[in-house]
Amino acid sequence: MVKVGFVILNYINYEETIRCVNSVLEQEDVEVSVVIVDNGSGNESVMRLKQEYSDFSDVDIIYSATNLGYAQGNNLGIKHLKDKGCEFIWIANSDTIFTEKYISKNCVDAYVENIGLINPTSYKLDGTKNTRIFYKKKFLYLRLLKHFAVEWVYAKVLKKSKKAEGYFVEDGDTIIDYTKSGIHTVHEDQYVVTGSVFLLTKDFLKYYDGLFPKTFLYGEEYATIVLLHKASLKTSEVDTGMVLHKHQASTPPDKNLTKCYLMDSLAEITKLIFMGTGKVVRKY
Repeated sequence: MVKVGFVILNYINYEETIRCVNSVLEQEDVEVSVVIVDNGSGNESVMRLKQEYSDFSDVDIIYSATNLGYAQGNNLGIKHLKDKGCEFIWIANSDTIFTEKYISKNCVDAYVENIGLINPTSYKLDGTKNTRIFYKKKFLYLRLLKHFAVEWVYAKVLKKSKKAEGYFVEDGDTIIDYTKSGIHTVHEDQYVVTGSVFLLTKDFLKYYDGLFPKTFLYGEEYATIVLLHKASLKTSEVDTGMVLHKHQASTPPDKNLTKCYLMDSLAEITKLIFMGTGKVVRKY
């Protein structure tokens, strides 16, 4: 049976994390190993989580004294799961729920060589499909840099930001041209990443230690696409049972803070774009 890991990043709202983890533990026909990373919550989260899962040998809890941000927090969990021998590792926001028990198995079964990231079927509470980032491979870096430039204009020149969810829109220039095989859709000409929940494959983990660690919050999808592109890996989607996402439940209420996090992330990803492939693989 394939050993599959789940990283669930907790920040303050441990009750939401518990609901997510409990749904993960119901996954069947895969060997499940969960690590909850408390990202410097500073409240009773760690105590409550330890109480909840004290009798679960397949649930570990890691505590970070400070908030490391989304990428580095998840990377703590990825390292822990890789050390435990997990070949596939889920990154799932704490406000997601796996509503059916074979979601993980369906995604693992759909894996083929050179796929680095697999997206499950995911929806928001309002019944609409969960927000994704997708970009054509052709002129990928130019497309990303064009988008980053627009964000900089809004933030720096016009002195205002788009609405909080604006940066999550899909690439408007992208024309979807899927190569389909049953329930499995392999993206041949573009990358697709559903930021709230995705499965990193053993191909991705062969090249990288985890997510791009230079972003604190926001932009992780873009950075992941760049990592995939530099390693010549593909993304795919699988028609699974639904993963329900509450949608940006952890977004900071301060719009100026949100803007700062985003701008810092885009600056770091721009550096990543111009970094040579070999150096990226060695460094990350």
